[in-house]
Amino acid sequence: MPIDFGERDLRDTALYAAIDRHFRRMHEPAFGRPSAAADPDPRPDGTAIAFTGTIFTELDGHGTARVCLAEPGIVTVLTDGPGEQRHPRFSPDGSLMAYLSDAGRPGDFQLRIRDLPAGTDRPAEAVAGTIEYLQFAPDGRHVLLGVAGHGADISGGEGSGTTARADDLPDWMPEADTGPRDEQWRSAWVVEADTGLARQVSDPGTNVWEATWSGPSALLVISSQDPGEAAWYTSALAIYPREGHGIRSFPALIDQCTRIVGWFERFMPA
Repeated sequence: MPIDFGERDLRDTALYAAIDRHFRRMHEPAFGRPSAAADPDPRPDGTAIAFTGTIFTELDGHGTARVCLAEPGIVTVLTDGPGEQRHPRFSPDGSLMAYLSDAGRPGDFQLRIRDLPAGTDRPAEAVAGTIEYLQFAPDGRHVLLGVAGHGADISGGEGSGTTARADDLPDWMPEADTGPRDEQWRSAWVVEADTGLARQVSDPGTNVWEATWSGPSALLVISSQDPGEAAWYTSALAIYPREGHGIRSFPALIDQCTRIVGWFERFMPA
């Protein structure tokens, strides 16, 4: 199959047609149904698994993310409507499911909470940024949110680029680098599961890289005083009460690795 490398549009070539047939054989059986399962979370009683499924209707584009439920012998798509939905998480008793939706604006993911026995679904109070991850507290009464400001660098597992910005400027618009902006910081928030009220628990001027529950009333937070990627390597581990404001800091785990490498470099040089 000779190729004219000076021709940009290859869609009418035999090679393109062969590649198109190959990928259609791979993906077409799943068109209109959830595939590429990600973010799995088992129901506490072990009878089902919630996950993010991607639904394709054609080979173009990246598909549409929906929250799905896998039970013995059946997979159900639980969410629909505008935007995408992803990252489902069960409450410890299995009665609630929290997930993220960007129905308001593409790329701006906010929290929704579904009452599974009642079949109701409601949004929580919107936070200042897009939510990257969530976790129920062990008592099921609160939800921890990891929030990235609009314009923050996308986390490594999601590729490169930045999160959705609050403005509607085109991607090619030039931008001057004036140092960290307010929208580039990451923060930790806690939402009351019953009311949906949200509050930021990390301190202003603190960039939260990761956070998790430490019991029902405290958080473990890896943070730095700068939102730049290089600041991760000098970050610190802090314990926050659920109400906010860090009270105790430790050297970051990544910093411990740095000291180990430094020891080898000092005492066992190459």
